[in-house]
Parts: sequence; C-alpha cells; structure tokens
Amino acid sequence: MSPPSQSVMLDLDDFEGPPNIDDDDDEFPSVSELSQMVEGTRPRFTKADTPQPSISVPLASTPRRSQSQNSSTEVPRTPSHGIISTSSSPTTPPKNLSQINKPGTQKRKQDDGDRSITASQQPAKRQKVKAARRLVMHKHQVHWELDGNVVVRIKKTLFRLHRSIARYSEWFSKRIEGGADDFEGKDPIYDIDDKVTEEDFEALLDAMDDAITYFYNPPDFFTAASIFRASSALSFNRFRDWATRYLEEMWPSSLSKVTTTPINHASATVILARECGLKSIRKRALYELVRLTGFGQDDSDDETDHHHHHHQPSSSRSSRTAISSSDYRLLVRAREMLTSAWTTRIATATFGVEGKCVGNVSGCTASEVGLVAAKHQEMVGASGLFETFLRDPICGTQALMELDWAKAGGYCQGCVDQRIVVWRKARERMWEDLDIWLGLDKC
Repeated sequence: MSPPSQSVMLDLDDFEGPPNIDDDDDEFPSVSELSQMVEGTRPRFTKADTPQPSISVPLASTPRRSQSQNSSTEVPRTPSHGIISTSSSPTTPPKNLSQINKPGTQKRKQDDGDRSITASQQPAKRQKVKAARRLVMHKHQVHWELDGNVVVRIKKTLFRLHRSIARYSEWFSKRIEGGADDFEGKDPIYDIDDKVTEEDFEALLDAMDDAITYFYNPPDFFTAASIFRASSALSFNRFRDWATRYLEEMWPSSLSKVTTTPINHASATVILARECGLKSIRKRALYELVRLTGFGQDDSDDETDHHHHHHQPSSSRSSRTAISSSDYRLLVRAREMLTSAWTTRIATATFGVEGKCVGNVSGCTASEVGLVAAKHQEMVGASGLFETFLRDPICGTQALMELDWAKAGGYCQGCVDQRIVVWRKARERMWEDLDIWLGLDKC
C-alpha cells in the first residue's frame, strides 16, 4: 500500500509563469506543459528515502487522467493567487467551458422561465382581473329590490329590478329576450351604459316610483331632462310623453306665451333639444339666448344653472351648458336681423303713422310730424324703452303696444288702434322669421 501523498506548496514566482490563461478565449495549457512547468519544483529524494509520491496539481479545466498514469495534474481555473495547493486527493471532473455559466446566463434562464410561467398562467390572471372588476361594483342604495329578478348594470352601479319593467318599455322587452350579458347569482345582468347614464336612469326609476307625487309637486328642470333622455333612449313611452309636456310647457313656442320673465337653463335646453330631436322647445330656448348678454355663454347660461339639484347630472354629456358653434352662429344672425328690424322700423317715430290723423281729429299728434317725433322721443327714447329692448324686439314691440299713446301721446283712439295693429303684425312677422334666422325651417 502506497504511503500517503505529500502536499507541496509551490510559489509561482520561482519558475517561468505559464502563458496568460486569460488569453485564447479562456483556454488552459495542456497537461504536458503544466508538468514541465512544475518539474523543477518537485522535491528530490535519495534512494534511502521512501518512494517518490505522486503529485496532484488540481486543474479547473483539465480532464481527469487515467489510472495508468502516475499522477493526475489539475490547476485551478483562475490562478489569481501566488500559491497553488497540490494534492493527490480525487477531484471531481471539471465541466467543459461551454457548460460553465457566464454572467447573466442564470438570470436569463430564470427570466425565460418566469415568462413561460406567466404565459401559462394568463387565463388565471384574466379571471382574477375579472373578479376584481366585479368587486368594485356596488348596489344602488335605493333601487335594489330584494325580491327583484333582473339586474341592470351601468358602469359600476347595479340596479336590481323586477322583470315586469319590460311591460313599460318595448326596448327592455326586446333586450331581455336577447339574453343576459352576465349573471349576479341566478339573476341575469343586462348592460345598458351605452344607452343611458346612471343619473338619468335613476331619475326615471324615481319617476316610476313617485309618479303620483309629481302631479302635485313637479320636479326641477334637470330631473325632467333626465327622465326625458332615459325614457327616450329606452322607449318608456308614457314617461317620455310626460317629460315632453313638461318641457313644452316650460318652453312654449307660442308667441302669446313670450314674456319678459327670463327662463332658466336655456343653454341646457338647446343642447337637450339637439341631442334628443325635440324641435318644439328649441325656438323658445334659442330666443331666450338671443336676448341674453353674451348669448348666455359668459356665465354658463345663468346663475341658476349652478344651483344644486337632486338629480342634476354630473356627466359631461348632460351637464355641459356650452352650445355648439353652429347654434352660436345662428344666434348671432338672429340677433342681427331682430336688432335691424327694431332700430330701423318698429321703434321709429313714424312706424304705423300715416302722416295724418286717420279720424281727422283736431289736435291729434299724428297730424303734426314734428309733434310725432317729439312724443316718440319722450315716450320711447328718453324713457329707456328703446335701449331696454334692443336685444328683445319681440317683447319690445309688445311694450310699445301697451304705452298710453292716447293720453300721454296725444293720439286719437283711431290712430292708436291703427298703430297697435301695425305693431302686432310686425311682431308676428318677426316671430315667424325667427324660424328662418334660427335655422328651424331646415330641421
């Protein structure tokens, strides 16, 4: 049995260094070259000494030699230190350099693995996202019927209703027959956010619950507008008819209903009429804007638009009060035509005056041209009536008709009656021409 191997510590500075092992693409010297390099450093023994032991120099990249050879020489892969430990202890065969992990290789493999895992888990991830979306849904605080069997979803709000709602809406009847979009437990869910907003639908449901209350206590404009939009979109015909009557009474198209009393929310009404095709309320709402400073756009129609209402819509589509550029141009043209009619004809001193008294009444103002001008300046100019109705000739003409032309103006009753007839016809003609000036004749 051979004696134990003796470990020898070699100093690399005592012999010529091996070629730079960092060169040649990290290739190490051959075994024979390493053997020659360490030959001079081997200890010398006399014949009386024990037999020469084998020297093992660990190599990081040299394959293990066969057992027939006296020694296996191995060198560390990176001899960065000046001392090499030699031993005859068995060494695990090194890996080929091509198999050695380079920096970043392990991370790339890990990343590739992560990607493959992520790809395989995509369906589960989508299910989690879908579940998360369901979690953000909330039930409506009022319109969630415990015994309901139909769920309506608008954005993130769920309404639980009775299936009997289809009796009031032709659209809902067809929608339910078409199949559900999802399920809430056993209840089918129908998405309608492409048809109506949450605020409008809520107002419609409130109207269905409190219809009798509205008979004695009518809702505000914004509530009525929401009911009209929702009932029109979802074909709740009875409620659409009710909302239409409400709006038409608020914005009558009859000339006899035009007064100096301002009506609020004209801009919102024009937008509503445009979007829903309610032509009957457009004329009165547009004329209301004609006589407002800045066409009602400087202060978002009027101050009351900023009051808080229970059902005032918060969505940008329904709450905006800025009219379209096309409607704005129509307002400019209409005001120009009305102002021209007022300043050049209707409000002039001689409009409706024949130049002489129709009844040949002595002392009648109409018989004296100079007196006609003087009385007109006194009653129309100096009083401020002319300037007051410069943007509102419809009401201005009515104001002219209501002046006391007989007593204050000195006209005989025949001349007064004649002027009133002329002014009335002029007023009616202006109101008719508004259809052309406001583009209503093309709708």
